[in-house]
Amino acid sequence: QTDPKMEPNTQKSTPFPSHLVGTIVTDPFTKPDIENDPAYIFNVCVHGGLLAATSSTNVIKVYDLHTHALVSQCAGHQSTITDAYFAPNGALFTSSMDGYVRMWDIKSGKCEQAFNADMELFSVHQGGPDGAALAAGGNAKVKVWDLRNGRQAALYEESHTEDVTQVKFHPFNKNILFSASQDGLVCLFDISQKTEDDAFQSTLNVDQPINKIGFFGNQAQFLYALTSGEQMQVWSLNEDRKLVDFGADFRDRLSAQYNVPINYFIDCKYNHATDQLLLLAGSIEGGCYIFTVTENSTTPLAKLENGHTSIIRDLYLSMDGSVAVTGGEDSKISFWSGQPVHNSPARTGRANGAKFGEAHPHRPY
Repeated sequence: QTDPKMEPNTQKSTPFPSHLVGTIVTDPFTKPDIENDPAYIFNVCVHGGLLAATSSTNVIKVYDLHTHALVSQCAGHQSTITDAYFAPNGALFTSSMDGYVRMWDIKSGKCEQAFNADMELFSVHQGGPDGAALAAGGNAKVKVWDLRNGRQAALYEESHTEDVTQVKFHPFNKNILFSASQDGLVCLFDISQKTEDDAFQSTLNVDQPINKIGFFGNQAQFLYALTSGEQMQVWSLNEDRKLVDFGADFRDRLSAQYNVPINYFIDCKYNHATDQLLLLAGSIEGGCYIFTVTENSTTPLAKLENGHTSIIRDLYLSMDGSVAVTGGEDSKISFWSGQPVHNSPARTGRANGAKFGEAHPHRPY
C-alpha cells in the first residue's frame, strides 16, 4: 500500500492557540530552606475538562482546565514520574523510576491499581483491541499487563539493548505496540502473540538514541522520531521506509533562518483539525516555536512567548487545535487560546518559514 503525500489539508485553517490566557505556578520552590529551585513540570495531559500535571515533587496535581482551580493531588510514587497518559475512560496512568505504573482516580487522588515492573520506567501507554493492555518501557525491556486481571501478559527483553524511552499502541491497528529506545531502534510487536519471537514484527532503524515517537496522518500511517541529538526523521508505516531525515544540522538551520533561539525540540503534535504535523521547538529562556512539517518543507506557524522563563517540557494540544497547555522547568503551567483575551499579558507572533537541525544535550529526568 502506498501512502498519500505527507501534505497538510490546505482547505482547513485554524489559528494556533498562541495567546497566553492564564498561568498556574504549581510549586514555587521545592526546597525553600535549602535552594531556590522550582519544581519541574514534566507532563501535562487533559481529559474531560481536567488537567493532570506531573512534577519533580513526585506528585500529580489535577486542575480544572477552565477555572484553573486545584481539584486533587495524587501521591504515591517514590521517585521521578517519567510519563503520564489518560486512557479514553478517564483513568490516568503514570510511570516512574520507582519501577511502578500507577492507575489513578484523578477526582479523588487515589491510586486504584499499581503494577510493579521491577525496573526503572520511562514510558507508559494503554491500548489493545479492547483497551485491556497496559505497556511500560524501561531498562531495555517492555512489559505488558492485562488490565482485566492485573497480571503480566508479556515481557519483551531481547529486542532492545538500551533504555526503552517510549511505548505507544497504534491507534488503529490496536494489537501493534511500538517501542523506541536509546539504542536507536523502533520495534513493532503484535501483543496477540504468545512469545517474543512471534510477537516481534519489524524494526525501524533510526540509528540515533530516540527520545520521542508518535503517529500522524488520518490513518496514523506515518511515524515521527525525535532523537537525543535534536534530529528528526519521518517514516511511512505502510511502506516500512524512511521518508525524510532532516539532518544533523536541523535545529541550527531552523534557528538561523528564522532568527529564533532554538535550543531543543520538545515534541511533535498532530493537529487533527488541519491534518498537519507540528514540530514544537523551545529556547532555554522559555520560548516555544511551532512549525508545520511536510515531506518537502517546514513552515513557521506561531510563537508562544512570555508564558515561561525556563525550558518547556511538554505541550498539550486539543483535538480541534483551539487550546494548548504548556508545562516547564519554571514550575509553571501556561494556558493558550486561539483568540486574544482582554488584558492578557501574552504577545504573539508569526515567524517566517523554514528547515531544522542539531543538538542540545539530552536532559535526563
